[in-house]
Amino acid sequence: MNKALLKESLFLAVVIISFSTSWFFINLKGPRNGGYVAEKGHRKKYFPAPWLNSSKRKVLFVELYTWGKYYGKGKYKTGEYYISSTWDLALQSMNFEVHRVSTKEYYERMSKEDLAPYHRIFVRDPKFHHLYEDNHDILCRVRPLFFYGEWEHQKNDFNYRYQFPFHEKQIVTAHKDDVNSFLGYFPHNLLEDSKVQNKKKSGLLYGKKAEYFQGFEEVFQRLLDAGFELHSTCQDTEDQQCPFPEDVVKHGPMKPEAFAKLMTEFSFVIGFRKPEVRYIHVTSIDRSC
Repeated sequence: MNKALLKESLFLAVVIISFSTSWFFINLKGPRNGGYVAEKGHRKKYFPAPWLNSSKRKVLFVELYTWGKYYGKGKYKTGEYYISSTWDLALQSMNFEVHRVSTKEYYERMSKEDLAPYHRIFVRDPKFHHLYEDNHDILCRVRPLFFYGEWEHQKNDFNYRYQFPFHEKQIVTAHKDDVNSFLGYFPHNLLEDSKVQNKKKSGLLYGKKAEYFQGFEEVFQRLLDAGFELHSTCQDTEDQQCPFPEDVVKHGPMKPEAFAKLMTEFSFVIGFRKPEVRYIHVTSIDRSC
């Protein structure tokens, strides 16, 4: 396992560096449209992990969204899927072939022969698979995504995500910590670049669930009293209402393109609760908030 971990560390280092390179490429080359470089011939290919020949440059996503899936018809767009879609775009720019299967397909139907071609297998959650026990080669190629980081085996007894004894460095996260392996990501550029205009006193109260905003009612009212225009994508449910004053503008579910356009109007974004660092903060800076 030591040799495997050493090789994995080298692979992760190359991927992180290449992600950074891809970020520069995707953000500096233009014009952009729909998150892709408009002139296809301008997109540069990178070749990390040159010891892998073309037949080995295959990666499997289990449940995680690819770029095309994230911008498809589905409505369930979580932070995990935002992050994984950037991994897909970066991996493809580095000459990796990315396939995607459902959770049911992976855990109930796929055999060890089906998994043999994949250099890495990214799964949404750290959990048990019946093939892991007798096939260490498969186990060593699995990289579960644990969005919030700081995953440790048996961290608690009631959450299934902590029960299978993965190595801590097998767990990939979107947030830097000292325990798991950080994989970077970049903002989705869905709009053409334009000159940044002076913005009005408006901002976004970020969070989908009413519980995130409980206890901050005085903050909202003070911002409104100070002349700020406030928006939110929080959604009311039968059990809970978003605790906002009437003057807060509430938006329903939005497609990524519409949300990106809305972000251009804000001068600030305020996030509530944990994690302190989320993809929305990177996106906000990219949209000059």
